Amino acid sequence: FASLELDVSHAHRLFRLLDTDRSGEVCLEEFLDGCMRLKGMAKSIDVNMLVYETERISRQISGLLEAQSCQVSAALEDIRKAHSNLVQPSRQSVTQT
Repeated sequence: FASLELDVSHAHRLFRLLDTDRSGEVCLEEFLDGCMRLKGMAKSIDVNMLVYETERISRQISGLLEAQSCQVSAALEDIRKAHSNLVQPSRQSVTQT
């Protein structure tokens, strides 16, 4: 951990970074690949690209959630109308008899 300048409390995060196949184990290949990826300091351009991509994906997800919300609202309104149409004729037949 000292050679990577990591605090021991970050061990779980490091493990998740190294366990690329999400198997719960870090094989030798994952360990070596991970160490090579972590070698050296991140450059400003790398960090900024990650920030940009994260913000772009966040905007896309927000747009999808908004569209989904509108669709669910429209579907609920259609269900309410259909229910109302089913209930009203039965009320009319009860009052007419």
